[in-house]
Amino acid sequence: MQPTQPPERLIRSGAEIIAQVCRYLGGISEEEVLGRSRQYEIVYARHLAMYLLREQRLIGSGAQGYTYEQIGAFFDRAHTTVIDAVRKIAGLEAWGGEEARQIRELRGLVEDG
Repeated sequence: MQPTQPPERLIRSGAEIIAQVCRYLGGISEEEVLGRSRQYEIVYARHLAMYLLREQRLIGSGAQGYTYEQIGAFFDRAHTTVIDAVRKIAGLEAWGGEEARQIRELRGLVEDG
């Protein structure tokens, strides 16, 4: 009898993750997240979406999420902007507090679908 492998889950699309972030945070539209606003709440939502796109894994394979270049193209940003966003959110998660709780909850929502 062979061990059963867990099914691989498709990586969530940028649109799916942005929609999840907007629903979770409330009061921010998907268009705003994809836009050019530098308002803190919108930038935070945008950075969360970039982080979640980068950090997601395929169940069963452990494969990394989208590349920095792919995420940058989706958001019409340079890949270095994505690197900075991912580092900022990772730092907030490591620091703890309310932001860390939000990041963990959002990751769970994305992973659970």
